[in-house]
Amino acid sequence: MNNCSFIFIIFIIFNYLFHCLLAENNYYLISIRRSSNDKEYDKESVSTQIAINEMVNDIMNDIYEIIENHKETYALKDAYLSDEVVKIIKKLPNVIHCKISKRTVAFRSINTMENNISSNKYYNSEDILNETKWKGLEIQENQFNNETLAYSHLSLISQGQYKYTENSNYTYDNNYYFPSTAGKGIDLYVIDSGLNINLHEADFDTYKNTPDERIITCDGRIENGEFNPVYKMEDCLIESLDDDEHGTLVSIAAIGKINGVAKKANLHMLATDYGDSDDLTALDYIKQHATPHKTVVNISRGCEYGVECYSQSIQNKITELINYGIIIIVSAGNTYESNCIGQIYTSCEGVIPIGAISNNYIYDLGMEDVYEPAIYTSYGECVDLFAPGTIRVSREGNNEILEMVSGTSFSSAITAGVVATIMSENSNIDYTFYLMKEKLIDLSLKDVIRDLDENTPNRFLNNGKKIVYQSSKSDVLLDEFSD
Repeated sequence: MNNCSFIFIIFIIFNYLFHCLLAENNYYLISIRRSSNDKEYDKESVSTQIAINEMVNDIMNDIYEIIENHKETYALKDAYLSDEVVKIIKKLPNVIHCKISKRTVAFRSINTMENNISSNKYYNSEDILNETKWKGLEIQENQFNNETLAYSHLSLISQGQYKYTENSNYTYDNNYYFPSTAGKGIDLYVIDSGLNINLHEADFDTYKNTPDERIITCDGRIENGEFNPVYKMEDCLIESLDDDEHGTLVSIAAIGKINGVAKKANLHMLATDYGDSDDLTALDYIKQHATPHKTVVNISRGCEYGVECYSQSIQNKITELINYGIIIIVSAGNTYESNCIGQIYTSCEGVIPIGAISNNYIYDLGMEDVYEPAIYTSYGECVDLFAPGTIRVSREGNNEILEMVSGTSFSSAITAGVVATIMSENSNIDYTFYLMKEKLIDLSLKDVIRDLDENTPNRFLNNGKKIVYQSSKSDVLLDEFSD
């Protein structure tokens, strides 16, 4: 890749330079290229890397000298470089870009509720295996409650479109059907607010001392563009963020043993603040440590509402990752509108943006009502698929609902889980971004989402099992009133 051989982050320390207590620190992303013939920095020879490092040091010194010589041009209250200084920096030899690091937000809305239930058993395992061609089948048998819709984020993606029939003696199949490989051997990296496994420890079971033993870890914490390793799980949070559960709930949706899609996948949390410099550091860490064709990344964040925050530096790093065989799933956003222009992730090439359908409640048609865009979801031609946007974190066995959350943050995580199951089930295939996107589109349910913007692809996430089963309502009633 020749368009950007090396990227570094400059920390503009206004307090130090100007002794101004009112000033805040700000970060700028400076992209440089030594030569158009250089490879990516990590792939270059040691001698070339040394030459690049020396060049970076020289440019750093030049930039700080420019800052000192033009300090009278800054708006000290905001601590931004003046337009004049940015233009001077851009004209330095080997400098490609100079942009202020921008903030992102998590795509989550919050709901809470309580519950009550019923049950199901009526499927044909042989028929499912014949249809899906899976090596093995596992079934999470979930009771159905048309008020709470617990586990619907799982059952909806493992069957064809449910159609309501008036006066029918049958009801919706709430079971989750998935390949027995279930993401085994696949690494899921989550760039988010952090991880607190105490929120629901059962979902983070590592299956220790079993053939399915997996990794649940927090690789590091990233703030101000700086990576710091995490040695104790309780340190895996960005304390400055208001929504400290977001990353945990996203992880549960993707890999949770009870409430997640890829129940045997590995989890690598990168607890990351909301600056694009932080995301850039996280993406670079993944490039250094991920296994090609065995890794999926979930990013459930993006620009603030009404703000364009596209980053060429982020695009360059994404391009490096997809060339390396890494799959990246991103949230479409919770902007209630088309969200494909000027955005830090949905506008990027090489990612798979996911919108959300409305599985948070139903009306007269029962589960058929869920096949419509969630009221918060972004849309547009860049949105490749839609998935359930509401998850209900439930206890195993008694179905007690601990928390209900909605947002494209979770439709993205659910899709990342499906990607992990596809990769583990087809371990002989080296999936690239292009192959995985094609696979997801091929498996998806077409034209089932009502009232969707005509410029938005009408595709609903499916894991390969499209047979639709229904249980007898009389069986449900018997289960509801049995002890």
